[in-house]
Amino acid sequence: MAKTLAERLGFDIFHREIIQKIAESAQVSTTLLESLDEKGLSVFEDWISSLIHKRHLWPDQYLKHLMEIIATIGKHGRAVIVGRGANFILPPEGRLRIRIVAPLEVRVRNLVDSFGVSI
Repeated sequence: MAKTLAERLGFDIFHREIIQKIAESAQVSTTLLESLDEKGLSVFEDWISSLIHKRHLWPDQYLKHLMEIIATIGKHGRAVIVGRGANFILPPEGRLRIRIVAPLEVRVRNLVDSFGVSI
């Protein structure tokens, strides 16, 4: 849906590319960032991760990089940003915020597929 919207408006679309940019900026792996981005980490998991990984990114550092990248995209304009809390980062003036929710059947099917559970 976001891709179609971006194409019709002639805008750039940013989704997973944001994680790649944060990884480059913070000099960490995209795998590490994806785990933080998707599920977040408890304080204990975060501490353990810092002991295991050479380059660790604390949540406040992740947010700093995320905010910088979202702000840069916002200054550029003409962009569709998928998720990442961009609506909380960018100022309300000059932004259009759209929330799209899939039908219940689709959401249930996605959960069944993701977690391997029955309906």
